Amino acid sequence: MICAFWAGGQNLYTAMSNRRPTVLSYDTYARTKSSADWLVITNCQLDLTRACYLSYASSTDPYEYYVPVESCNSPTGKVYILLKTADPGLKATIAEIGKLRSDATAARAWMQKNYQRAFPRQDVRGLVRHGIEDIKSTERQQLADTQKNIAQDFIILDSGAQPGFAAGIAYTTTGFALLVALLLYSNRKSEPVLSPS
Repeated sequence: MICAFWAGGQNLYTAMSNRRPTVLSYDTYARTKSSADWLVITNCQLDLTRACYLSYASSTDPYEYYVPVESCNSPTGKVYILLKTADPGLKATIAEIGKLRSDATAARAWMQKNYQRAFPRQDVRGLVRHGIEDIKSTERQQLADTQKNIAQDFIILDSGAQPGFAAGIAYTTTGFALLVALLLYSNRKSEPVLSPS
């Protein structure tokens, strides 16, 4: 119940305070650390060679992919954004790169032919993950450990996500329903039981 109210309040607040996405360049974000939750970041380059993922302990299949987002002006600089993505094209390229890791010669040949695929230049947009929707601190640290030059205060941008009142209302309604059920259950438990004399 508490989680439902928390998620509902967070979604409603995000939707009310982010009516339109905040558009800024990667370098501007790196300098200002905008507090907006709905972002469009321009002048970006993705580094698919350093993409990482989270998987369950019992499986090696990824359930979330994270790609470092860099500045087109200084791609070797600090990484302030990891893009959480399920884009089929990006996932296919990441899989191709992964198969080449054990063959340095083949990897170099592939990179010469597919540089633009490995380092696509594109704007990124989505919602900053935080609060109840953020990953566990241990998983966040695992992601940070896989990335060189990552900023301590990096954000995770959920690609394509945007704020909406529907999710907030749904979570809040669920919270109220659970509260009513709890009150009814408590009242039933507290009613005196009459025993025959």
